[in-house]
Amino acid sequence: MTTDERPRQDKRDALIGANIAKFRRLAGMSQAALAEKLEERGLPLAQSAIAKVELGKRSLRATEAVEIAAILGTDLNALFGSPLEEAITRLRRLEAEAGRTVERATEDMNRAKEGYTTLWEIKRAVDGETVNWGPSPEFGGPNAFRMLKWPEISAILSELGVPTAQISRLERSFRAPKSRGDTFMRALWNALHAAVPTLVSEPE
Repeated sequence: MTTDERPRQDKRDALIGANIAKFRRLAGMSQAALAEKLEERGLPLAQSAIAKVELGKRSLRATEAVEIAAILGTDLNALFGSPLEEAITRLRRLEAEAGRTVERATEDMNRAKEGYTTLWEIKRAVDGETVNWGPSPEFGGPNAFRMLKWPEISAILSELGVPTAQISRLERSFRAPKSRGDTFMRALWNALHAAVPTLVSEPE
């Protein structure tokens, strides 16, 4: 290392050391506890050495950096970066996670919207219309009925005059872990048919 490079390295070591100290405190861990965890991972590093690293008086080896980052629940970018770089990294992660969350929510909403075709058919039956019973073909398989909301189904059944005991049995079928959509929907149709004779087409 040249004379010109030394101050730059010292500054880098000080930054890394300060980051380690910060993440260690955030984790509620002492230097001694960090040393013990490194020992458990087969990488002995004395508490005194950790103290020197945090003060910027000892350079951190690559293997040490990897293990320390894992123990402290962070990554090398945060460990080696400046506070500004760390903040940018965290913001980018949050942005990416927010994007994934929006995508998942959109997919769930689309599936639910397709499934509600069945509920709208029930509502039409309440209004006295003859309907072609059954979930829409896009609803998505035998367990897709779980996208429906039981409170709304229950409210419709009550409005139709389906007995409370029968509604309770349907709810147990709806919530059963191994319940299949076709079984539940047939039981639901039977209850509806008894209450609304205009439901003339039984689910296949």
